[in-house]
Amino acid sequence: MAKRNYAKRETKEYNFLTEVFQWIAVWILTMPYIFLCNKVKVIGRENIPKGKSFLVAPTHSGYLDPIVTSYATLRPIAYMAKAELYNVKWLCPIIVALGTFAVNRNKLEIASIRTAQAIMKT
Repeated sequence: MAKRNYAKRETKEYNFLTEVFQWIAVWILTMPYIFLCNKVKVIGRENIPKGKSFLVAPTHSGYLDPIVTSYATLRPIAYMAKAELYNVKWLCPIIVALGTFAVNRNKLEIASIRTAQAIMKT
């Protein structure tokens, strides 16, 4: 079986099921923990363009930053994830379902750029 290139994702893969899984991951699985253990305050949510694509580049201070970013934007997100995460057997299906695409940080692939461009257009 050939190894899949997760840098190349089609926009049709970002659908209703992806949105539902992101909602469950954010609101049911992780946000209760985050609110209990941390003070979360979103500043500037009103500056997010309504009805337009936008790029969010959070600083990573922890593994749950993507989930907190979803909470902060209140919109479905197509996440960029380091390619090494797709080699972890139990994690790969979860991050794929969350709507990620791979980015090789050592050697950037054209597929990653094209995937990001296609997502920004839709």
